[in-house]
Amino acid sequence: MLIEACRRRGRLSIDDFYYFSRTCLVKDEANFDKFDRAFGEYFKGVEAIMGVEADIPLEWLRKQASST
Repeated sequence: MLIEACRRRGRLSIDDFYYFSRTCLVKDEANFDKFDRAFGEYFKGVEAIMGVEADIPLEWLRKQASST
């Protein structure tokens, strides 16, 4: 769902990507703080998401999600 939303939207600001990804990936609001910490650490210093049209393998996304 996240990848499809990014593809339809095109280039995203880091804020837009944050809200898209949090909405798609966090199913329980009790986990918002964990998501915020992981997102902040991973995207520290990033101002825009480039190459949203890139084909990101689903296996990579699952691995990244399970490692947090």
